[in-house]
Amino acid sequence: MNKKRKSELSKISEELETLFNRLENIYDDEQNAFDSMPENLQGSEKGIEAEEAIDAMDEVKEYIQDAIDKLSEIA
Repeated sequence: MNKKRKSELSKISEELETLFNRLENIYDDEQNAFDSMPENLQGSEKGIEAEEAIDAMDEVKEYIQDAIDKLSEIA
């Protein structure tokens, strides 16, 4: 792979890291909000939606981290 393409991949990796960090901040905020809910609200519709969002964000974080790792292998 030439220098230009490697450089572009490095830039994409950096952008993904920025997105990962932004997503992680939102994830942490949502997790903290859920953890702060009284137990009876955690089982409510609002609590279930929060849990589903937390799980989805966790999954997306894994995908982004996998992409960053793969790009670092080739860049």
